[in-house]
Amino acid sequence: EGFIVKLETNGIRLVDEDYCRELKEAGLEWVYLQWDSLHEPTLEKLRARPMLDVRRRALENCIRFEFKVLLACMIERGENDGQIGELLEFARRTPHVSTVSLLPSSRLGRNELTRETDKIGASDVVAEIERTTGGQIARRDFLWFLRVFRLLYRLTGNPDYRPRSCILHLAYYHDGKTLVPLNRLFNPL
Repeated sequence: EGFIVKLETNGIRLVDEDYCRELKEAGLEWVYLQWDSLHEPTLEKLRARPMLDVRRRALENCIRFEFKVLLACMIERGENDGQIGELLEFARRTPHVSTVSLLPSSRLGRNELTRETDKIGASDVVAEIERTTGGQIARRDFLWFLRVFRLLYRLTGNPDYRPRSCILHLAYYHDGKTLVPLNRLFNPL
């Protein structure tokens, strides 16, 4: 019926190559892989168990089976908000990773941070992106894409473009050294 099936996972089952092969043969193309950090102590705090080896092996299988990968990163103030630049750089140099989703944490989790009141918001995440990329990606870039998505939604009615207060889109080009948000290619100021 034209639906695109996307698997959202913490990666535990994707460590099994046979399972990945079954998914590929069934037609799966997209994997949204939970990827909050590249540091085990952070993952243990956020996910209440060691996960780094599982995530790496799952990602290796995603690459081997040529799945399109979105890294979904929950961002928690004081835990991994300072790692955003490192996460973006990791995604940039990893084959088959085409999207990174930086998700400000909510208070609905299952770890000790659930009780914390100093939550991080989308504007905090954007500010950290600007800081950790040295301004290569800036707040204004996200605002430009927000306007483009509003226009696309009005023109097409496609719900993928419907503006949401919790989702800020950004597409960029990289040449191995610099990140260039696509909007700057159209408006280089």
